[in-house]
This record gives sequence, C-alpha cells and structure tokens, in this order.
Amino acid sequence: MTPAFPARWSLRSPVLIAETFSSRIWRAGRTDGTSVVVKALNDFPDVEDELRGAHYLRWRNGHGAVRLLDLDGTAMLLEDAGDRTLHDFLRQRGDDAATFEAARLAADLFGESAVPPPPELQ
Repeated sequence: MTPAFPARWSLRSPVLIAETFSSRIWRAGRTDGTSVVVKALNDFPDVEDELRGAHYLRWRNGHGAVRLLDLDGTAMLLEDAGDRTLHDFLRQRGDDAATFEAARLAADLFGESAVPPPPELQ
C-alpha cells in the first residue's frame, strides 16, 4: 500500500522499487517533470539511528550523494540518482575503471566539507 505522501511534494504515480527491514522505497514523478525517490522508514525500535542518514545527506548537499530534497517525519524525498549501477560501470568499462570510480566516490562521500557536520551525526 502506498502511503499518503505530503501534498507539497507534488508526486505522481509512485512505484515501489525496494522494501527492506528499515524502509520502503518508491520512485515517482513530480508535476514539474522531474523524477524523485521517496524513502519511507518503517516503524522499528532504532528508527532514529536510521534518520542519521537524512542528516548526512542534508549536510553533504549532493556532494558525493543524492540530495535530500525534503524530510517529513520519517519519509525522505530524495533526488533520483538514476538506474545506472557500479556493476553496469564495471561491465562497460572494466575492473580498473570501476575500482577508480568507487574510490573517487568514497573520497567524495568522506571528504572535507566547508560546512561543519551536524551534531546529529555520530
């Protein structure tokens, strides 16, 4: 069942693309034509720990990770990163290029930031 997402998100035709212990994930269109992803956290004892991911995404603001566009309780509206995976990259460009790409991404994710990390991060 698709939950009622906030009207301000202007979502069209959400499609469930993944379900895990911690969340359900939908891809949807918006009335402006963009594609977005919604990650709605399930109700479980450590949901606050899972929300730290939202704090991280807000802090990084698209640097090495998708942008957190909005947060409504335990539902995150995220930039859509598309369908291309590192495995696709590996098949197309080979192991050396895929390893370099993974290392570049890790450097982006954990690199320095001019903005101090939020206190909610561990």
